[in-house]
Amino acid sequence: MPVDASRARMDRRHSGGVPTIACSARKRSRPGGSLAAEPPLLLAADPGAALDIAQQWWMMQRLRARTPGGAALVLLHELSLASRCCDRLLMMERGRLVLQGPSQAVLADCTLDRI
Repeated sequence: MPVDASRARMDRRHSGGVPTIACSARKRSRPGGSLAAEPPLLLAADPGAALDIAQQWWMMQRLRARTPGGAALVLLHELSLASRCCDRLLMMERGRLVLQGPSQAVLADCTLDRI
């Protein structure tokens, strides 16, 4: 088949544009490689950022499910999500550690008002 005919055939086949993946699907798939590698410590910086609450919950459940043999250090800004998914919390204020301990104890601490 001549090159020009092949090129024309390719152009027709791809004239509908390049298929894309929704932004939320890309964000959900990012930790996949890290989770599959099963590292002893998993670091995740705001893994639910820009996801809706159902997708955030799904992401945190995936992280939690892989931790029985290891640990996860997760940076979160959503305290409601942290309270439901994390065993321990470390609260920072302007780069300094101000509270740490079991999730419920940290969230019940009266100094939380200033953070």
